[in-house]
Amino acid sequence: MSRTTLRVLRPDPVFKTFGVVTVCMMNPSFRETFHDCIDDATRIMITGHVGPDPDSIGSVMGMYRYLVDNTSHTLDSVDIVYEAERSDQWAAFEAYNTINFVDDLTAETAMYDCFIFLDANEPSRFTSSGRPLGTDGPTICIDHHPTDEYRFDHNWVDDSRASASDMVCELCYDNAEVSKEVAEYLLFGIIGDTGMFRYVKPENAAVLGIAEKLVREGGIHVERLSQKTGGVDPDAFTVFQELMANATVAEVDGWPSLLYSYVDEDTVWETTDEERSSGSHMFVSWTKRIDDVSWGFVLTPRSEGKIAASFRSTPGSVNVKDVAERMDIGGGHVRAAGGRFEDITAEEAADATLDWMEDTEPELE
Repeated sequence: MSRTTLRVLRPDPVFKTFGVVTVCMMNPSFRETFHDCIDDATRIMITGHVGPDPDSIGSVMGMYRYLVDNTSHTLDSVDIVYEAERSDQWAAFEAYNTINFVDDLTAETAMYDCFIFLDANEPSRFTSSGRPLGTDGPTICIDHHPTDEYRFDHNWVDDSRASASDMVCELCYDNAEVSKEVAEYLLFGIIGDTGMFRYVKPENAAVLGIAEKLVREGGIHVERLSQKTGGVDPDAFTVFQELMANATVAEVDGWPSLLYSYVDEDTVWETTDEERSSGSHMFVSWTKRIDDVSWGFVLTPRSEGKIAASFRSTPGSVNVKDVAERMDIGGGHVRAAGGRFEDITAEEAADATLDWMEDTEPELE
């Protein structure tokens, strides 16, 4: 099967109006290819990146409901499969309780003949095994993170979009009304990746029109949705407390002031990867909340001896995507990036990052 790739929506873009906002849509050829793959499939796997966040969870649940409810032929199965530990954090969503959480994604792929990868565009983001995914059938990637290389058969990768969830809404529901259930899933993902719309910029403002469609057609009260999904797991809060205890405002010559923290394995050994990820997300927002601090990072241990790094910055400060890429640990967006360290502790990873900064000039953007 030939490869289909869309990174930006040019040339010959198509426009559609959601509410009062006009959205620059995908090339129709991707939609056709997507449906061709689905129509030929009998067993479909949907997955998101290791360490799922709200956008990953929201987009896979929205895609799952679309395939279950709207495919034109009978499928043997449609499954959401994550390489992650099960958590009750988002159990209020019905589709969340259908997710298969596994230790190794590569051990599951032989069961399927079509694969949909959401909210990341590198195979290594979907499994920590270090092994090839082993897919036998078309692979479809829908993502809003930048990339210079396409690694799947059919790619809609547009880094001008705010979230994978709003892309799923456009692909699957632009010509159909959205149920309350699906509207909650996709709006949950959008809110998660836009920080309740705080991170929306002119170039991705189309997400506001898609959010309006979801709120209106799904009859969503945003505060009630936030209450439904905004609870904090006590163990995740413990991780957050440890991170706050270790938080440091630092000055490195030539760099804007930063806030960073870390927690080592022996401190949080009773917590899961999911709880550590949640605690990290609670902390990392503080890198934008302290006067005279414009960026920062947080480091938390994960399974198989790896250290997860999350970077955040404010406009005009450090390009954290550039930091993750030049350190050769990961990538992401200019304002939000991540990566993995291996074979060192979180404290050592913090020291390595600061040492690297001392020998390197920042890219400000």
